Amino acid sequence: MKKLFHIAGLAALLCASFATQAASQHFAYSYTFSGAAGGGEVTGAFDGLADGNLVTDLANVTAYYDGVAFNSSGSLSIFSGISGSNATASFDGLQNNFIFVDSPSSSMDTYTNRFISIDMDTPDSPIGPTSYVMVVERPFAQPQLILDDNYPGNPSQYFAARWSLTVSAVPEPESYALLLAGLGLMGVIARRRGGFAPQT
Repeated sequence: MKKLFHIAGLAALLCASFATQAASQHFAYSYTFSGAAGGGEVTGAFDGLADGNLVTDLANVTAYYDGVAFNSSGSLSIFSGISGSNATASFDGLQNNFIFVDSPSSSMDTYTNRFISIDMDTPDSPIGPTSYVMVVERPFAQPQLILDDNYPGNPSQYFAARWSLTVSAVPEPESYALLLAGLGLMGVIARRRGGFAPQT
């Protein structure tokens, strides 16, 4: 019976470590601009929590335009494009609501690079109800770069071809600690029971 309790305890430790690992997620994204906007691709990654189609609690954002990193990539500021809401990304792109910018402010005069993805078809849209918008801007760099894809109506056909968001689990330090503790405990129990005794 005592052995059964030991095994149950080890199983609980291992399950806890895997649950912690599953809660932490890392996402890679990309968006390819249309030829009409000038082409080019924004790529990058961020941490967040998946909730159905949405990804919330965005953090640790990186962003690149055609392979060139935004300033401060890895610690970009994250803003919501719609007042009164939190920044989110989505797997289908249709519920994206974020501004990734290399400045503590999203103001036009304080940043070098900015990537915007917003469903603009809302009453409080800052630039009017133009439906979905994807913008990358480098207005003060040389050469200047401003790419703007606006999709009025239902843009799902465009996003299916141009937007990609994938996820992979990233183990947190606590996950490794729990796993090592569980393995160490198993080793102690096995040694006390003579599991590692040399063969004669």
